[in-house]
Amino acid sequence: MALYVYSIIAADHPARLDTLTGVGAEPSALRLVHAGSLSAVVSDIDHEVRAKRRDLTAHQEVQEQLMADGTVLPMQFGYIAPDDPTVKEALQQGERAYLDALERLKGAAEYHVRASQDEEELLREILGESAEARRLNDRIKAGDADPRLPLQLGELIAVE
Repeated sequence: MALYVYSIIAADHPARLDTLTGVGAEPSALRLVHAGSLSAVVSDIDHEVRAKRRDLTAHQEVQEQLMADGTVLPMQFGYIAPDDPTVKEALQQGERAYLDALERLKGAAEYHVRASQDEEELLREILGESAEARRLNDRIKAGDADPRLPLQLGELIAVE
């Protein structure tokens, strides 16, 4: 059975996995694959994983829990290995590089920043500064039926 790989951690990481849910419609329990001084956090999976909200959320929740307890090398969403021996071999072959990366990340934090801006206010600002945007907007408001105008205005606003 294939493995979904979430993260690489040091073998002494607490890895509290019992409250976490893995990816997939019927997720398997999360577990560790050990190799030397490293472990990989994995779950068994019998199919390809698609980027569905539930799976993206599950993947992120695993990362967040692991990061709360120690240093983590998170894997990209959707990383699948064929079996335990393949994961062990990868950990063994990359052990020095993985340990160095874990050491560099020790004490670091990951922040998720979300910024927002009032669209109406932003549009007014762009129309106030761009003569071309004003011209296109005025033509649209005046009822010009050219179907390219909204697209041109949208592209101009995206650039501004």
